[in-house]
Amino acid sequence: MRAISREMFPGRPGPAFWEEARRVRMSTAGGKRARRLHEVLDEEYRRAPVPPPERARARRPWRFLAGSAVGVLLLGPLVRRVFVRRR
Repeated sequence: MRAISREMFPGRPGPAFWEEARRVRMSTAGGKRARRLHEVLDEEYRRAPVPPPERARARRPWRFLAGSAVGVLLLGPLVRRVFVRRR
């Protein structure tokens, strides 16, 4: 169980989940095995290194616009040929 939990916490999703669910999970564990499972998870959460801060991604709408323009320029003549041949 420890090996699996060590793989869970180095990234961002694992610690984010445990931060939200920790209190509820620890207080509602039904049996001895469930309590022990949550204790192991909590221990490994505390041992895990803090992930680096997330970088903000810059939005680039020009890529979408440029791709659309290229698509129209390349497909325009092909579509025109299809409609001209049908007449």
